[in-house]
Amino acid sequence: MYLIHVHIKGPPGAVLPEGIESLVRSSARAADRIEHVVTHGRALPYPVLGLYLVAERAEEARSVAHEVCRRMLTGCPSLHPDWEVVGAELPGTPSPGRWPEPGPLPHD
Repeated sequence: MYLIHVHIKGPPGAVLPEGIESLVRSSARAADRIEHVVTHGRALPYPVLGLYLVAERAEEARSVAHEVCRRMLTGCPSLHPDWEVVGAELPGTPSPGRWPEPGPLPHD
């Protein structure tokens, strides 16, 4: 199981809506194997959605978490198009630049 932090950016001053964890879970498919979702709404520079999911490799977990959150934002009229996924990372791993697109992680 992996914990992936997905950073999402909203309009200036916006806060995460109540129940966003449920929105994430409802956007996941069975094959995504999401076990739990937590929020860190006051994280800087952007709010963070923490997705615990089962995957064979960290790279796969990061890619799935990124896609589930992108799907959630796109499918929710109250969030789309004002919110966007700006990164997904395994906590504690360095992010070159800021947040690269999902790809290989150094801790596989």
